[in-house]
Amino acid sequence: MGLASVKFTGLGSMGGELASEIRHWRNAPHVAARMFSAEAIGEAEHAAFIEKIRSDPNRQLYVFHIGGAPKGVLQYELDPRSSRVAMGYYLKDEGDMFSSYGVFAKFLFIERAFLVMGAHKVFGETLGSNAKVRALHERFGYALEGVLRQHVRARPGAAGAMGCAAGAGGAAGAGDAAGAAWGIGSAVGAGDVAGTAGASGAAGAIGGAAGADAAEGAGAFEDVCQYGLLRSEWLSGQSREDIGAAVRAFIAPYRLEDVFVD
Repeated sequence: MGLASVKFTGLGSMGGELASEIRHWRNAPHVAARMFSAEAIGEAEHAAFIEKIRSDPNRQLYVFHIGGAPKGVLQYELDPRSSRVAMGYYLKDEGDMFSSYGVFAKFLFIERAFLVMGAHKVFGETLGSNAKVRALHERFGYALEGVLRQHVRARPGAAGAMGCAAGAGGAAGAGDAAGAAWGIGSAVGAGDVAGTAGASGAAGAIGGAAGADAAEGAGAFEDVCQYGLLRSEWLSGQSREDIGAAVRAFIAPYRLEDVFVD
């Protein structure tokens, strides 16, 4: 099998039908469950969200295609004064949960942020219960920089740790099989599903989570974990070398300037 092509299509190059289709991907249960708000996004809300990004030169939303097929959504917001970029992503198909597509997208965007955009820092937020994504951040060399304690309502039936200091690095589960396939390790797999909820918002709406009538106790809320990665850490770290080798073993040779089409 040959190496796969990769392309990130931004809103400026995206047809209206594809831009509208994103709403259905965002509302899929496997994605919504890992967002700060699990409530369904309506057509008017989604249209307003897309227009807001289109009108802001410091924001962009991409659909990323691997091997010619759309695999997910990646969004970022740049703070030009601080040279800081918030990013997040999710995969459109639940069947890709145990793939490494999100790892490829995350790697390529981090490379672009530091090498093309000149960012000083990339950061994001994720739910305390999303151990796979927290482990993935750590695998990429991110540092846990802050914890917003009991910040959002926990989803009904949510299982596992709700806090940010519960040892995410050991949480691999079924994702190990996919990680081993690309030499990336235990942080792949189901963590690909939502990436970082903070920058994706409703394809945003960071509003009240489900279960607003739940009893107010420690078990009714979960933390939001804040992770950051500095340019110097990425360029000199082992994570870039290890993950980059795995990405290049699957993705066809590329130039970052050609991969991202705004």
